Amino acid sequence: MLRGGNGMRIFQALRYGSVRWKYAGFKVAYPRKDLLKPLVGSAVMAGMGVGMGTALCEDPPQLMLFSEGAEPLMSERNKTKMYLDDLLTSMEQDEGLKQASRSDLPAELSVMLKSLLASENVDYDIYIRILKVISRLSEKQTAALKFLKTDAVDSIYEVLKDVVGWPWDSSNYAKKMFNRFFVPGRDDSRLAEKTPQGVLMSELCSKILANMAKVALDYHPFVKDNRINLCNRMIKLSENVETKRNMLLILACIVSKEGFPEDNGTTLMNILESICEENPDPVSQWYATGGLRNMCKNSSMHKNLVVKGAIPALVNVLLTSPEPKAQALAASAVADLATSAYARAEVIRMRMVDSLTFEALGRVLKSSNQGVLRSASKAIDAILSGVPLDDRARQPIADQFKKVDVPRQITRLSLGRLPPVVSAATSCLYTLAAIDGLSEPALEAGAARVIIGACNSFDPGMASRALDALAQMSESSERADYLVQAGVLRVVLAIRSTNPVITYPLTLLLANLTRKEELRAEVAHEGGLVLLNAVSTPFSKMLPDLKRTLMVFRWVHISVNRFLSITAQMLTSGNIDEGTKKEALRVLHNLSVSGLSRVMVVQYGSLLPLIENVKNENPELKLLAVKTLSNLMEGLESSMKAFEAGGLAPLIACGKDDGELGCRAVLCVGEFTNLQELHSEIVRQGGVELFAEVIRAGRSSEAVVYAVLGLCNLAASEVARERIREAGAIGLLNSVAHTMLYSGEISAVAEAGLANLQKGEKTMIQVLPASPSKPL
Repeated sequence: MLRGGNGMRIFQALRYGSVRWKYAGFKVAYPRKDLLKPLVGSAVMAGMGVGMGTALCEDPPQLMLFSEGAEPLMSERNKTKMYLDDLLTSMEQDEGLKQASRSDLPAELSVMLKSLLASENVDYDIYIRILKVISRLSEKQTAALKFLKTDAVDSIYEVLKDVVGWPWDSSNYAKKMFNRFFVPGRDDSRLAEKTPQGVLMSELCSKILANMAKVALDYHPFVKDNRINLCNRMIKLSENVETKRNMLLILACIVSKEGFPEDNGTTLMNILESICEENPDPVSQWYATGGLRNMCKNSSMHKNLVVKGAIPALVNVLLTSPEPKAQALAASAVADLATSAYARAEVIRMRMVDSLTFEALGRVLKSSNQGVLRSASKAIDAILSGVPLDDRARQPIADQFKKVDVPRQITRLSLGRLPPVVSAATSCLYTLAAIDGLSEPALEAGAARVIIGACNSFDPGMASRALDALAQMSESSERADYLVQAGVLRVVLAIRSTNPVITYPLTLLLANLTRKEELRAEVAHEGGLVLLNAVSTPFSKMLPDLKRTLMVFRWVHISVNRFLSITAQMLTSGNIDEGTKKEALRVLHNLSVSGLSRVMVVQYGSLLPLIENVKNENPELKLLAVKTLSNLMEGLESSMKAFEAGGLAPLIACGKDDGELGCRAVLCVGEFTNLQELHSEIVRQGGVELFAEVIRAGRSSEAVVYAVLGLCNLAASEVARERIREAGAIGLLNSVAHTMLYSGEISAVAEAGLANLQKGEKTMIQVLPASPSKPL
């Protein structure tokens, strides 16, 4: 008698012999006799009893699964079915399925499968029930991995060969089972799948294989012995929808494995046909699209994919598929092909343009499915950022996206309420907002507000991408106007992060914005230099300076003070990368161009870091620092402060350079000569020799002008005249004054210098830049 109870007691009864087994006799000639005894004695029922059964055995049954030519005893057959049914019932509960997947049941069921195939008389109903148990169990990843380590895959493929009428050979044991389904004398074995028994068996076997393929580490168990041809045959010829789906899922899984062979394109053609067939089954099309997407991950296959028709297939899925998951996979596949690493990927992209692939991708943004919107947004982002700037397909791609209003659609999605979609759309928005032709409609739709708001994100990666986008947008004067109107300065000037991924795009953005004259005073006054200083200065170190500042300035001026002193510390910090330093120097240079912001820079302490960067070994940083100093030192007060900060010696050293750096450095030294009290120190550190060498070498006319002005001013002081004469400057000034190489104004300056030297006059002319400095 059987009734519900503790399955573990069944297992114990079977394991320790309290169940009396009746062994059937076997013919001596049968080669697999040794496999059946252990199967019946332990593997079958003990395997099914490991914590899984729900039957309590009061009267231990005597089971006979196989007999010598006779039918199994009905009572024992029914009891076996009941055990299997109990096992299936227990696995319908999550906890039962979990326990079964962790037990030895998968290995024992695999042994059972192989043994049943070898038997003379296989009970079809029991075989089906065992397949159902395996199918249910293989849904768990743990159990599926265990099955892969056994003979289960081999056994199931043997059955499938017979189901679809694969050519018979000595290893096809399932023929014995299927021969019982047909009228004797007729060779209908190749029609086995069309019988109800064959249909059910093909569904179960294909589902089991699909579950295993999803977790398999390689493709070999599914392609050896021409098994992949069997899958392709079943996809092409099977009339069973479930079987076809499972086989497509198997292909989709195994083509994603590294090193998968292309098998002469048979698999690819089956996948493409399943995608493009008239009135396709949505699930089959979904699985086939997944297979195509997995193939698209491999750039070495891209050429063949395009030749065989992958692009029209993907467009077909994007525009017509009723299955959102298929559309999402197609969008990802489009991105893979569009950003291919194939040597002639530009040709692929142009073919995609001709097929209106990108227009189709943009149309998918009208979907109401969250997964589709997320995948499409990520695909558009990947395409816009992954196609090289010089690629001839780049502009046509942008035109197709513009045609279907992608900028507005992406902006709309980034303002939505679905977090995964918002994240993907916002990331895409960062990319397209900096692209000509796409940024304008995005900005008009409110993209600036979205991106600016993301600058305050707690996620450094998100904030960095937002600042990168703003920095790229600010390269254009028109886009910068949008940003200013959206309040970008108020937001970014409040940032105090010291994270390098934040500081670089932040300083780049400020450098671009300060090219606009109307923004410079606001940037300086509202805390731009505070921001730059905070990047490298802990707040604890800022407190003493803040206290001193409070004693001197009103609160409204504190940000200005900190802006400049902080810039100084940032530019001299060894922890800041050179890219960030360069952009910080650009900020200072642009602020030094016009009046009010120039005064603020000088007044609040940025001369020192500029002078420190004059000593920098990087020529680009050095030039930026010298150009900025040349702008700031037009005033006598700033020249004195620069001198007190130790700027004379490094500037004289830079003046020996032949290029723009030398010219600007000579200008700075010339600006020092505007202060007569500095003349003796200029002479002592070699200023006279620098000016003389510039004139003698015949450098650029601009550099000669600065040198002549400097000599003229120095000649106004008695302390310098003797040194000027020793340097041969009288002859040099004569040559400037009396040749046609220089303008009348510079000749007049040279004449004034000669008068100072020869007549003892004290004429001084203020040294100023020969041409107005422009923002960078």
